[in-house]
Amino acid sequence: MSEGVAPGFVAIWNGVTPGTENDFAAWHKKEHMPERLAIPGFLRGTRWGERTYFTLYELAHPDVARSAHYLERLNAPTDWTRRVMSHFQDNSRCVGAFVHSLGAMPHERAIIIRLDGEQQGTIDDAVAVEIMNIAGVKGCHIGLADNAVSSIKTIERQGRHVHEPWGLILIALDADADPAPIEASVGRHLPKAAPEILDLTLQLQMSRVYEIV
Repeated sequence: MSEGVAPGFVAIWNGVTPGTENDFAAWHKKEHMPERLAIPGFLRGTRWGERTYFTLYELAHPDVARSAHYLERLNAPTDWTRRVMSHFQDNSRCVGAFVHSLGAMPHERAIIIRLDGEQQGTIDDAVAVEIMNIAGVKGCHIGLADNAVSSIKTIERQGRHVHEPWGLILIALDADADPAPIEASVGRHLPKAAPEILDLTLQLQMSRVYEIV
């Protein structure tokens, strides 16, 4: 594990019903991220993308995701949370641990790869090393889901279908990095992978929200 990289994570992918983007953005900035970062063991939250969103919460330990404090929040959603989440589309959630980690976590621009059931291939430390050797890559982190935690039924999830990927790959990029050789490297190991190139739009760390404009 690279120094400074949190060992656990909660990763969320979602779109929203057209016309509700502003409500989602306000809720995410003013309520959801501050609420999550108030939970012991949540270290940093970031949101990526402008229309379809990827949110990453970095955890001090994977077991934070099964802690009483976190489950209490998941089982007591606010009215605002209920309203916003009722408009979620294509929602996925992956909770687990980083098993191969090199370099820095993404802070500006990233390639995010969701590892779904139909994607077959070999994922190990050699993949991270290969990607790290590509120009413009600052970090590569492979996380695998803890299905027992990802699938916990909570009040917040009631009435919604939430897909559960088996893992993810986070690749931290320089702002001017060429993604083509990175995508080619990923494709050799995961032919059906669909890398997303996303820019940071929101970050919460040390109890302060930073919006990227």
